[in-house]
Amino acid sequence: QSGGARPSADQPYSAEQAFDLQEEFLNRKKANTFKERRKEGKTTYTRSSYAVMVIGGFSLLFNFIGIGMPYWRSSWVAVIGYGHARHWGLFYLQGRAVRLHHEVSDIACKHMGETMLGGTCIDPLCRWYQLKCLHYYDFYVQSYVIGVVLVCVTIIYVLVMRWMIILNPRTIKFANMWVRIATFLQLASIIAWFFFSEMMFSGLEEMAYYPRPPFGLSFFLMSAAVFGWIVVTVLVRILRSMWPEVDPDDPDQFASDEDDDDEEDSPNKQREWFYKDLQGAEQGPFKSSEMIGWIDSGHLPTETLVRAAEESDYSELGNGSKIKNAPTIGTPLPGKTATAAAGERTWFYQDTSGNIQGPFPTSQMRSWLSEKHFPPETLIRAADETDFTPLGDGSRVF
Repeated sequence: QSGGARPSADQPYSAEQAFDLQEEFLNRKKANTFKERRKEGKTTYTRSSYAVMVIGGFSLLFNFIGIGMPYWRSSWVAVIGYGHARHWGLFYLQGRAVRLHHEVSDIACKHMGETMLGGTCIDPLCRWYQLKCLHYYDFYVQSYVIGVVLVCVTIIYVLVMRWMIILNPRTIKFANMWVRIATFLQLASIIAWFFFSEMMFSGLEEMAYYPRPPFGLSFFLMSAAVFGWIVVTVLVRILRSMWPEVDPDDPDQFASDEDDDDEEDSPNKQREWFYKDLQGAEQGPFKSSEMIGWIDSGHLPTETLVRAAEESDYSELGNGSKIKNAPTIGTPLPGKTATAAAGERTWFYQDTSGNIQGPFPTSQMRSWLSEKHFPPETLIRAADETDFTPLGDGSRVF
């Protein structure tokens, strides 16, 4: 009963119901392939998307630590006159006390004013505070701007991660665009902060020894985050090419995919088969892969009569080797393929890719042998044989 209600758990399937179920399974499997989902815009998580989540998650964590902690440059060793470790961050400096950069600049400028004599700064101590005032001012403006940029960049990264969790063609498109902008801005900001801090400490050494602190944990975490976001950018770009936004007004958007399918299938096209059901009615054609699935699941009895689409006579299925070992319909060797004469034996051979080609008449095989198209190790068999054996000198064909 085709298309009827399915039998209960204790009632076995009929042969026709089993075939219907198998065909339904194959259709569902085909509809769930990458190319079919791509055409419908139905994305699915892949290794690339999982990698984006893992690498992006760690990189985002590093961004938060780098922005929030003041360890961009750290001096853990106390010096004469200052017995505390000092740490420079994007927004504040940590030493005996924690102060924002503009507060440090204001203190230096205030000391400069207090040490001026008659409105002039000629005293060495005054000139030292003047130097600190100027460099601290330039640095805090530069560091604040870089910090604000990195905060905005981190917000963009949060949005990128949210879009990748949603994972549809449109969110992948947004993520692909913004993650590149954010990664470029973060890389440029880190490089800029490196040079600005070097300029500040170099300037402070003009009048006195000022120990230059090495780069600290926050700086290295932000640098590692940049490399992580570069990897994420590449992966998102790959996902963007995998899952483009479907354009309903462009019927040829995925035409190249279909052309690729044709090119892939044409050299090794599956053979098609017919079989006779229990009522003797002819069913088909079905591809070799479908028939093999039914054979392996036991839906086709050994006495089932089958034939290839290009054959006229039916024969018993047996153990299914006739279908499992069936040759693909491929492009033959150069030259015009001859038609087998009445009663002429036909042959199959395995090409260099392991695909079975044929059947070809003896006259055609002899022509290719004389032109030395076959190496001696080529595996061949006659149509009435089941096992392949090496060609050797070709005497068996002649």
